[in-house]
Amino acid sequence: MLGDRARYAITFKDTRTGDLLSLRLDFTTQVVRSVVRLKGLQMPLGVYYFGSVVSSEGEAIHTGVELLGERDLKGDCDVILAINSLLKGLGVEDITVSVGHVGVVEGILSSVDDREKVRRAFLEKDLTYLRRRFGRSPVADLPLMQGGEEVLGILDEMGFGRVKEDLLRVGRMLSEAGVEFLYDLSEIRDLPYYTGVVFEVFHPRIGSPLAGGGRYDRLSKVFGSDIPSTGGTVYVDRVVEVLRLRGSP
Repeated sequence: MLGDRARYAITFKDTRTGDLLSLRLDFTTQVVRSVVRLKGLQMPLGVYYFGSVVSSEGEAIHTGVELLGERDLKGDCDVILAINSLLKGLGVEDITVSVGHVGVVEGILSSVDDREKVRRAFLEKDLTYLRRRFGRSPVADLPLMQGGEEVLGILDEMGFGRVKEDLLRVGRMLSEAGVEFLYDLSEIRDLPYYTGVVFEVFHPRIGSPLAGGGRYDRLSKVFGSDIPSTGGTVYVDRVVEVLRLRGSP
């Protein structure tokens, strides 16, 4: 469920039973597991959370929203709008939403034998590795393909027409809502359960995203259910940093 992120988990072993206990590394999996266990809930269902996550990198405060049981792309847009509204309500201005779709990178990964290395290169936007690996192919320059609708044309050439349609629809809904955004064709999250539209929110004062999330339609199947879902997380510590820097030159 957590893929490469699992190596950052702080885990304890019960020496009597051999069971493993891990400190909370991610909220989304816990929310989905809890909803699956609660029978008879009416869908779609919105869930809000606030609390700490702990890893070998330290402790952080997260808050966010999960929209479970919603298959339509309007749900993805609603989550982005909720995150955007929260940040604006806290006084965080000049933010830009980066919107992508994991179908692009996952489609590329399905045809390579060094899947994890290529995935890491996309995650870190490592142009040196990608150009060495893919040469003159458009794949190598995907991390540079950011902007408006004009960058989406390459998706037809690469066989990702359905992804293009999804991104266009979400983008037009965001435009109608007045959200500042750009497309990023190499956008991919560091957790492997995402299946569709993904996003991150950036501020020019810090290099790390203030928020991120996306669609994860298959995560509930791990817990024996089938609940298409989407959600997003705000990294509170980073928001506090932006607010602290707001008055500095």
